[in-house]
Amino acid sequence: MNLVMFLLTALSGILEFWNDRLLGFFILVISLVFLFGCFEKQRERYRAHLFVGSVLVLFFAGFSLISYLVSFLMPLLGEEPKSLTLGDAVLVSSGFISILNVYRGRRK
Repeated sequence: MNLVMFLLTALSGILEFWNDRLLGFFILVISLVFLFGCFEKQRERYRAHLFVGSVLVLFFAGFSLISYLVSFLMPLLGEEPKSLTLGDAVLVSSGFISILNVYRGRRK
């Protein structure tokens, strides 16, 4: 699961890097948490990397989703709403997977 989350988060970070360099860089760094979890031999450390990485991805996915939803109020200020980019869509989808990982990690 760490490998799948690494690939999704890295893809999201690369796609997001073209729109917002700082956010894309943060997401790429978070993807390294999953990558380093793949190299752990002990099961608890593997789960710990998955849990911590999922919480961080969940935070940034929530930020991206809230940013997109709040942008619908932009026409009130005379600006255009933000369009949902491919990087945002991949990040939000990995956020939904992260919810399952966090829930499963807290249960055990």
